This record gives sequence, C-alpha cells and structure tokens, in this order.
Amino acid sequence: MQLFKLLLLSSWKRRGLILAIFVLLGIMRLMIGFIPFRYYTKYLLIANSSVNWQLTPLKISYALMIGRLVCLVSHLTPWPSKCLVQGLTCRFLLRKLLIPSTFYIGVSKDENNQLISHAWINCAEETILGDKLSFKKYKIISCFEDR
Repeated sequence: MQLFKLLLLSSWKRRGLILAIFVLLGIMRLMIGFIPFRYYTKYLLIANSSVNWQLTPLKISYALMIGRLVCLVSHLTPWPSKCLVQGLTCRFLLRKLLIPSTFYIGVSKDENNQLISHAWINCAEETILGDKLSFKKYKIISCFEDR
C-alpha cells in the first residue's frame, strides 16, 4: 500500500524509476537465491573496460538519487531486500546510466562473535548505498570498481 502512495506522490519520470527498482529488487533477490555468486559477478560487478566511465556532477546527483530510491523501495518490498540485493540493483542501474561506482563487500563480527557481511556502494568518495561508516565497521573482502 505504501508503494502505491509513493507512486502517487511522485512525478511520471520518477514513477518509472520506482517501478523499475521494485522489479529489479525482485529479480536480484531471485538471482541470489538460485544462481551461484561467481556467475552473476561476471555480468553485474566486473567492470567493462571498453566503456568510457566519466563522472560529472550531474551523474553524482543521479547516483545519490538512485541510492536513496533503492533504499526506500527496498523497505516496501514483500520479500527481504537486504544490502546485497540493494547493492546489485543499484549497481545495475548505475552501470546502465554509465555512472562509475565501486561495489564493496565486507565482513565483521557481531556482539555474539558471529560473522556478518555487508555490501555497499561508493561513487566519487560518497557512500550512496549502505552505511557511511561501513569502511570502519567492516573489513573489505571484495571490491569491484568501474574504471
């Protein structure tokens, strides 16, 4: 119900983006559940060197908007859309818009000494998806950068 309210309050352009994010979150969630990580890493995370990755102030503002919308819509899905699902969705959209970003996967231990993982995305030294303190909280185990 809140998704419909968000759509009604948004402009037509933003409605299309919100719906695309909603669908992509579902696709990424299914993909994570059924396809091993090593297979979709090749297509979603490893940079394509033939693309001319340029970052402009307009692209940075788009990246920030996409990060906020992915986070917002992920709370409205009927399935769990945690950090990896959000990160892959955001990364997919950024790459379609030719916005260079860096996708990080990190690990840490919680108060019960259990291993926890987290994924986040940076664009031009800005954390656009995930916690801004992720670099301090988690040890980076994988980094996928567009160059």
